[in-house]
Amino acid sequence: MFDPVAAGPMRERFDGISWRCRRGLLELDLLLGGFWAAHRATLRPEATAAFERLLALPDMAIVDMLHGHLPAGDAELARLIEGLQHFRDVK
Repeated sequence: MFDPVAAGPMRERFDGISWRCRRGLLELDLLLGGFWAAHRATLRPEATAAFERLLALPDMAIVDMLHGHLPAGDAELARLIEGLQHFRDVK
């Protein structure tokens, strides 16, 4: 079976996302990296794009969103934040 994640540009994109999950805050590093490893193959393209937008933010902005102190800004990012909160809480 063909695995689109293992081939060419998609793999490079996913590897880049994995690299950007590495953060200055260890807790955030573990959360984002763990979430990406667990869900990257099943995320909808819109959710993957939202994850990339999230990774472009400073660590403290992400932390503030995860704690509900900063609004996500759009519906897709809000759904992603909810998914990250759920992932964090069930671990």
